[in-house]
Parts: sequence; structure tokens; C-alpha cells
Amino acid sequence: MGNMTRWMILHILGMVVLSGCVTESVRYRTVTDGMDRMEYYVVGSVTDGGKQPISNCKVFLSKEKPVGVEMISAGVTDFAGHYQLAFEIGHATEFWLHFDAKDQGYPIRYESISHLLTSSLYQYTGNTPIIVNVIINKNTD
Repeated sequence: MGNMTRWMILHILGMVVLSGCVTESVRYRTVTDGMDRMEYYVVGSVTDGGKQPISNCKVFLSKEKPVGVEMISAGVTDFAGHYQLAFEIGHATEFWLHFDAKDQGYPIRYESISHLLTSSLYQYTGNTPIIVNVIINKNTD
């Protein structure tokens, strides 16, 4: 009878745990849900391959990758290579960061941050700041 009682208790506990997992609604949200923060911040640093900061790197945020598109936010890295941009999502679903340090001999670097604005398991959109650190190596031409 002792084994049967333990088996029954474990079975009931297992059912309670499983029913809690099944009925728990983990909602995946995207940037277009309309319930997110109005203003987001992107922060980070720009360094070279030797971990040296790249100052005066122009940082642009756009809704598309190609050059010549409308920039919705812009900034410049400080002496330590840090930058901060503020932006609003609006109706856009794709966002790109452009890092331009051509004056210092570095190629332009593009990074998509769209995936950082959508949630993953147990996370929700609206988390800010979004941290994007990049490493840019000099052109070897």
C-alpha cells in the first residue's frame, strides 16, 4: 500500500505540473504588437580587432540596410568608442545599424537589430536598452 500511495501522489503531482505548463500562456510578441514602449535606446561600443575603441565613428539607425535610405537616428562614438541612439518603432519591423568609420580607415559595418526587438521564451518586447557592441577591422587594401 505504501508504494501505491507514493505512486498515486507522484502521478497527481505530475499531472498538476503538466497542466500548469500546458495552460500557461507564453505569448510571443513582435515589434508590431503595439503594446511596446514608445522609445527605445540602442547602446554599445565600437572597437577594432585589438579591442581599441574607435572614436568618431558615425552610427546611423535605419529601417533598411542599403546606403542612401532614410536614417531615423544618428550619433557618433565618444573617445571610448561608446554610442547611444534613441528611436521610436512606429510601423517599422526591420531596423539596421550602420557603423561608418571610413575616415579612420575602417569599412562600413551593418548590423540588423530586428531580432533583438522581438521576444524569445519568457522575454517580452519593450526591453531597453538594446546593447550592440561591434568589432570592425581595418581595410587591408
